[in-house]
Amino acid sequence: MDSTNRLMEVANRVRNHSASSIHKREACPRGGSSPSSNPCLSCQNTPCCKRLPLEKVTVRARADLEDLREYLRHRWFEVGLKDDGTWMLFYQRPCRNLDLKTGLCTVHGTPQQPWTCKTYPSHHCWYQRVFAQEQSLEFIRFDARRIGLLMEMVSYDVDTGEIADVPSWEEMIQVFSRMPLDDPASRSPEGKSKQFSFPVPPPQTERHKELFTFRRQFPGVRIVEGETEWVTVVET
Repeated sequence: MDSTNRLMEVANRVRNHSASSIHKREACPRGGSSPSSNPCLSCQNTPCCKRLPLEKVTVRARADLEDLREYLRHRWFEVGLKDDGTWMLFYQRPCRNLDLKTGLCTVHGTPQQPWTCKTYPSHHCWYQRVFAQEQSLEFIRFDARRIGLLMEMVSYDVDTGEIADVPSWEEMIQVFSRMPLDDPASRSPEGKSKQFSFPVPPPQTERHKELFTFRRQFPGVRIVEGETEWVTVVET
């Protein structure tokens, strides 16, 4: 079997694990009894309003894990691994439209509300499932210390450094549930603030363009529009 993306392959071994059933049965916990009620209006911890998904990350080798750990040495970065093997990088800062005292969006239901938020499936809120608690069965969150331990748990090809084998999903859940996460906002900046860039091809549809409107709502984020790429720049 190709060693490429072994951390994705191990997730597929446990697709029948009880975690997979969560997708089908669990909705946002504060939705009220009426199907038409919007759970966002009574959501107290607002996890989707406090972090910006930046990109999906391909992890094939030890060097890729080292890159993730480097992100996690800086403020406001968070990394997670989904039970389908997808690695995700987040920028954890509250949206400018979020009232931190009430936990409510100040532009909800108005023309200023980003399209991304208007169309989000709030009755089956993935963010509530995986971020409302420190550990979820379908998503493992990482700080630099957890990534460091994972690097020790993984075995590598001696010649290439590519990932050769990984612990089971159940083992990772068990090990990391005993390791409290740090607070991304509490990490001490090393000297001056640093900027990280995430380029993608220019948006081809209005729907894609709206994703950048959504990103602009977060502090420390700016979008640089070019002919060949649009770059999301975040500051730590």
